[in-house]
Amino acid sequence: MERKILVAVEESIYSHNAVRYLCRLFGDVKDVRFDLLSLVSCTGMTAGKEWLEQDELLNVLRPESRDKYRQAESVTRKEGVK
Repeated sequence: MERKILVAVEESIYSHNAVRYLCRLFGDVKDVRFDLLSLVSCTGMTAGKEWLEQDELLNVLRPESRDKYRQAESVTRKEGVK
């Protein structure tokens, strides 16, 4: 049974380090999946956002936030964690 770990990420180096730490802790565990969560305020979002794909939703982030999210995602892939 796959286990999921919800990981909140944001722009800080501490958040990035936490993702790396979790990857090292659970990198050898085959049935663990990380779900990355980043909360941002979006006042300009239109109705129907539930129909958008993840990449489309990431486009509303500030470029710095999007880069940090992608870095955290990259770390999990490099460490072999979903």
